[in-house]
Amino acid sequence: ERELLESRTRAELLAKTLQRSLLPPALLPPSGMTAAAHYHAASSDEVGGDFYDLFPLSDDRWGFFLGDVCGKGASAAAVTSLTRYTLRAAAVYDHDPVAVLHNLDSVLRQEFRENDAQFCTAVFGVLSRSAEGFEVCMASDGLTEARVSTGRYDDEGALLEFATAHAPAAPAGIVEDLRVLLNSFGDGLADDAAVMALGVSSVESGEG
Repeated sequence: ERELLESRTRAELLAKTLQRSLLPPALLPPSGMTAAAHYHAASSDEVGGDFYDLFPLSDDRWGFFLGDVCGKGASAAAVTSLTRYTLRAAAVYDHDPVAVLHNLDSVLRQEFRENDAQFCTAVFGVLSRSAEGFEVCMASDGLTEARVSTGRYDDEGALLEFATAHAPAAPAGIVEDLRVLLNSFGDGLADDAAVMALGVSSVESGEG
């Protein structure tokens, strides 16, 4: 019994360490913006496939992405790592979000053949500073549909209703609200979940 407990403890520690390596140590929003993120692990001893990042591309452009690879464990971690670095590298050479996602698709198809197919859902965007603040250009590939004990959470637009009810809010506030929502599902939440929120600084001061 003690050996089983020690083994589980080691597995949980390994999973947490590996998970941390797949997420950015800190988000790097541009001056004038704020950002917040949260990762909710459905299992304490398995690495999930959710990922996010926010990083500078130049003096006036920043890239961001959020997504989830299929599966859990070491195999999902390998795809997550490849996906994160591919998106970062592709964004340096092409600021078109659609092109960046096409590049990711090509890399995954080349790396994982049909007999070992891997896929992910992702949103990638580019923030550009403008005279009025910031412009956002992004592409979505996938769906938001967390599996809970009663079915799929967003089948009837529940996530949109939730966001509308909590707006306007600073990034840290909406992320905390989502954290509470995720925790409210308890063991009924079968998926890992990653959330990231961006906002202009004036939102926090009540000006926008």
